[in-house]
Amino acid sequence: MFQMPQPKRDKMKSFFFFSKRKLIIPTIFLILFLSILFSTIYLNNQVDKYSCQIYELNSIALNKQNIQEKINNAVADLAVIKEETDELIQKNKPIFLFAIFSNRILDKIYIYPTDCSFTPENKLCNFYISKTSYNCIKSIISIKTDISALINNKIPEYRPINYPLLSLNLVIFLILGYLISCVIEFAYSKFKKK
Repeated sequence: MFQMPQPKRDKMKSFFFFSKRKLIIPTIFLILFLSILFSTIYLNNQVDKYSCQIYELNSIALNKQNIQEKINNAVADLAVIKEETDELIQKNKPIFLFAIFSNRILDKIYIYPTDCSFTPENKLCNFYISKTSYNCIKSIISIKTDISALINNKIPEYRPINYPLLSLNLVIFLILGYLISCVIEFAYSKFKKK
């Protein structure tokens, strides 16, 4: 039976040997992973807050059978919601941009379940909004645009957040971070000996 020579075995042990320094990169990956997840969830919670209200008000405003007063109230309420959402976006612009940018980057990692709002073409994408908000948004699109059939055909069917896949990705990122730390420490020790 083949056995690895003793010096090589010792090098392999020292390569994977635990040290606190090797936790730096996995910790950075963990913080990055959690910040991407929480910023995406935060962004979509804001969408959840307003999507069905906007749909209901649009329906009232577009319904010709309603009394003029109801239509005027709906239009006024829509203006207030638009102002609130514009203010919310301006106030949280860095969070929104980070969520959008990170989801577009993570779309290149094919096993990460990105947000379908940003990457609808990703086969593993999930919606980080509720099913109710998803339906309201699809309805808003069909009311608001002349090309709604085209847009609605590109929106994937509703898929809630896949927590097991997110957990798997977290484990993969932590292992990858640890391996990168091992390689860096190994390279540093070789460089230091010379």
